[in-house]
Amino acid sequence: MKAGVFQSDGAGLSRADRLEMLEDAIAGQGLDLVVCPELFACGYHIGDELARLAETADGPFAQAVEALAVRTGTAVLYGYAERAGPHVFNAAQVIG
Repeated sequence: MKAGVFQSDGAGLSRADRLEMLEDAIAGQGLDLVVCPELFACGYHIGDELARLAETADGPFAQAVEALAVRTGTAVLYGYAERAGPHVFNAAQVIG
């Protein structure tokens, strides 16, 4: 298995920007798995935005990660703010 670690300064980036940076970094690397930072989907120190950006495990960001995983042939482990009813959790999932 060939694994990689992706680290970026995600402050102020949109979700599309985050995914574009990730895809640029892993494209052509032949990775089986890439590990992204905790809260990669929304970023840290975002205050009330955390609740607004939280989504379910099968939400839009997860769907975009799935498409990226298919395009690159790389499984992606990433952190995100997961919405479960009225609650928000610091979560991670692997797609691919």
